[in-house]
This record gives sequence, structure tokens and C-alpha cells, in this order.
Amino acid sequence: MCKLPCMSLDSNLDELSLGSNNLSGNIPDCISNASKLKILSLYQNSFSGLIPNTLGNLSFLEELRLWSNCLTTKPPNHEWSFLSSLTSCKNLSVLQISSNPLNGNLPTSISNLSTSLQDFRAMDCKIKGTIPIEIGSLSNFRVLNLGQNELKGSIPRSIGNLTRLKELYLDENSLEGWVGVVLVGGHLNHPWSKEFLFTDLKPNNG
Repeated sequence: MCKLPCMSLDSNLDELSLGSNNLSGNIPDCISNASKLKILSLYQNSFSGLIPNTLGNLSFLEELRLWSNCLTTKPPNHEWSFLSSLTSCKNLSVLQISSNPLNGNLPTSISNLSTSLQDFRAMDCKIKGTIPIEIGSLSNFRVLNLGQNELKGSIPRSIGNLTRLKELYLDENSLEGWVGVVLVGGHLNHPWSKEFLFTDLKPNNG
């Protein structure tokens, strides 16, 4: 396995795509040296350790794909500090972190992410606790995937504010409620509306 080297301070890279390359080790803090990056794809590797907060320095970042690695959060609180750092990325439209053992709760600071965010995928991340009501403020969501986690409690009614949502995945959690009730008041009348391409809620144990 190879490790990701540091980026040069004078790098003009705007896209770095190294998915499925058998890379390992930590994602280095110095990746933020490539300050012009718009697309960073490091999915399907063996990266471990923390998602660096320095990613928040990539002010032009539009797409971040880190799914299927071994990335974690710092115990014992497992705070998602990287998510807070990404609030500086005002053009971020795609954030895919599925299939990493992140643990912890989905923080309320998710509401501070860019309103440009359209695609958020955090499936199979060992997320605990409840879905924060603040998630409803991200009004440009097209895809929201929180399936295969350890979420519990009620599906927040604020999801009904996501009027552009096309795909919702909440399967294999311990959630209560029916998405059709949550979405009444938006442009969706029920979860099988022709405007709603896909929803997956089962099996839930709530």
C-alpha cells in the first residue's frame, strides 16, 4: 500500500481523483496546500485516522468523496469536528463519507454547511443518537442517505422543508414515524410521489 504525499504550496490542481488505488495511512493535513482544489475523490482506499480539519481551508471545494475507507473520529466524544471545518467551503455541493466507522452523533452544526450542498451521504457510519432537526435548513438537498446506522427517535418534521429532495435513505436504523407525514406541506404528498424518485425506510426497528 502507498501513502498520499503532501501537496505543494504552489499546486494548481483543481481536481484530485485517487479512488480505488489501495492507498493507506492518514489523509495528510497538508492536502490543503492544494488550495485550488474543487474536486477531491479518495474513495475506496484504506485511509485511517481522522478526517483532517484542514479540508476546510479548501475554499473552492465543490465535491468531496471519502466513502469506503477506515476514517474515524476522536474518542471518547467522537465529535465530527471536520464537519464544522467544512462550513468554510461555501461551494460544497457533494459530500460523501459513507462506509467509514465515524461513530458519534450527527452534530447540529450540519445546518452551517453550504446551502449549495445537494448530495449528502453518510450511510454505514455507525452514527448514533437522533437526526438533528437542523438538517431541514439545507434546502437544496437532492440526495440524503443516512441508512444503515444506529439512529433512533422520530424522523424530524423539518425534513419536510427539503422540497427539492429526490432520494431519501433512512433504512436499517431504529427510527419511528412515517416519511409521508413528515413531508406533507412540501411539494410531496406522499413518499411515492412521482417527483420523489426513491425512499427507503425499511427495516427500521422503531
